Amino acid sequence: MPSPSTQDSSRPAIAVLGAGRMGAPIAHNLLAAGFEVSVWDRSAESAAALAADGARLASSAAEAAAVRRVRRYRRPARRAAFARSGRAG
Repeated sequence: MPSPSTQDSSRPAIAVLGAGRMGAPIAHNLLAAGFEVSVWDRSAESAAALAADGARLASSAAEAAAVRRVRRYRRPARRAAFARSGRAG
């Protein structure tokens, strides 16, 4: 995993809230790709494992989300996705 000093500062900083079944692999992949990742989980042990790989450990969800370079990506609502495909009811 890249260390925080080798992360690409031109990429957005990303907060991962939850380091469980989905969050941990997502955070690992983002770290491997060179993103700056802040992580928070209700279980300090889960988040600490990611911190050992280079993620910044946050003490709260608000602290993790307070990264400066954030881009938001939204998945279209299910109804909108079906409407575009012609299958909406």
